[in-house]
Amino acid sequence: GSLEAAGDAQALGCVQFLKAKVWTAVNTVLSMPPPVIASVGGVLCGFVPVLSWLLFDEGSPLGPTLFGAMKMLADASVPLATINLGASICARPKPNPNTN
Repeated sequence: GSLEAAGDAQALGCVQFLKAKVWTAVNTVLSMPPPVIASVGGVLCGFVPVLSWLLFDEGSPLGPTLFGAMKMLADASVPLATINLGASICARPKPNPNTN
């Protein structure tokens, strides 16, 4: 009856409170610069034993997938930087020799 309704209302209030707290934490993290987020993520992955096992230990389930994807992105970084450099050089307007 009314006790169940009161308990449901209290549980709903608790869920909304937690939802607001989580949302605030997510917004705080996302407002940080990306290098800071990456540094914090790296430290957490190194210090939390479960994450360390999942990512870095021998025979880890996520390690080969994660590092394979990172290697694919790293292999493409130098050619893409070269293409960007060439495009920025070619895109500049040529000076007009008739003007002094």
